[in-house]
Amino acid sequence: MSQNMRIVGNKIDRIGWRHFTEGKLPTAFRDMQRQHLLSHHKYLTIDVWMKGFIDQLLTLTHTQWLCRNLTKHHKTMGTKALATREEIQKEVEEQLRMGFSDLPRYAQGLLEISPDNLFGMRTADQQYWLNAVSPKSPP
Repeated sequence: MSQNMRIVGNKIDRIGWRHFTEGKLPTAFRDMQRQHLLSHHKYLTIDVWMKGFIDQLLTLTHTQWLCRNLTKHHKTMGTKALATREEIQKEVEEQLRMGFSDLPRYAQGLLEISPDNLFGMRTADQQYWLNAVSPKSPP
């Protein structure tokens, strides 16, 4: 790696990743790229190249943001939904382990649901089942 490239790299490090990906670039980076364009791509100006480069950086950060939001907030497969599902399944397991001696009379029909079917239900249905078998549920 050339000495100029090391200098530019150090300047980018000082700017920081977040500012760099938002388009804040050292002038040494622009100068070095301008020299490269003058010797290898005479048809491309530094202004056009920099605009394209910053466009690519912003596309990168936007794509990362979209991916993060989808990963976290997806209705059924996001980390929040999966954490909720896991928590409810633990509560179901605990209720099954404790038994149903205090099961309200109006909820005894829920005993007909097998644990295998129960764990195959949607999260909302498992929550409904939990609410119904809870001794605190209203009649």
